[in-house]
Amino acid sequence: MVTVDTAVAGSRHRDMRNGMTFPPKLTWKSFADASYKFEWWSNFLTTEPLAVTNFGEGSQSFQEIGTMFDPTLNFADLATYITHWNTVRRQVKLKGLTPAQYRDQALQEAA
Repeated sequence: MVTVDTAVAGSRHRDMRNGMTFPPKLTWKSFADASYKFEWWSNFLTTEPLAVTNFGEGSQSFQEIGTMFDPTLNFADLATYITHWNTVRRQVKLKGLTPAQYRDQALQEAA
């Protein structure tokens, strides 16, 4: 399956407004929000910090996810992929084609 609906990561306004970072940081607001949650504090203080193997150490936010997308891919690249994949007798499924004109263009390129 090829997902073609996200060329770049979206701006996560709610996460930015709430101060959500990765790895999580202890701020006065997060301290106040979690001050009455004993289980959360116990977990936060006694386990290793969260980590995502795609990011190196020192990653500061979800904004770095945008570096994982390649916005230069196009329908010709998709046709090459489909041609290669079909040589091993596999079916390629496209996910997220909107509007319909993109679906039609993808079908023409793949033919």
